[in-house]
Amino acid sequence: NWYTTTSNLHDLEDYIDKETGFCNDADTISSNNYFKPYDRIYTKKVPSFICNSPKTNLFTVNGEKGNNELTYPIGLITGDEAHFAGAVWNTGNKGFYLYTNKRYWTMSPASFSNSVLTLFQVGSGGKLPYDLSITTEAGIRPVINLKADTPFKPGGGGSSTNPYEVAI
Repeated sequence: NWYTTTSNLHDLEDYIDKETGFCNDADTISSNNYFKPYDRIYTKKVPSFICNSPKTNLFTVNGEKGNNELTYPIGLITGDEAHFAGAVWNTGNKGFYLYTNKRYWTMSPASFSNSVLTLFQVGSGGKLPYDLSITTEAGIRPVINLKADTPFKPGGGGSSTNPYEVAI
């Protein structure tokens, strides 16, 4: 209901990319129930924008490359995207643009053990912890993808105080 009733998103509908999608990359890396984002972000510390198994892990509204499971083209940030932006596992960073001083979930799974699923989240101190179960209270930050040819108003710098604005 939020997506369909938010006037700002209705105004942007022609610019929203409905095929890019949102990847949770929920393939496990071994029989010990760790997921690929855990291996990239925690073990190797090398995030990636590549979506493994897009037919199952890439949530899209339509198109040939994803799973077409979404009704609306809106998702959550991934742990890899948060890492690229400046959040690092177990290291605080209050200076990156996704920092809000509030804890919020990513859509990237880390592990599943003893019937407990853990996801990466951006922590209140700017860390990227993975060891919090989905029962831990945290917020969410919705994400949309804009088409590559989306026009922007001049002057935006991309910061929270001087954001880019779509030229409607």
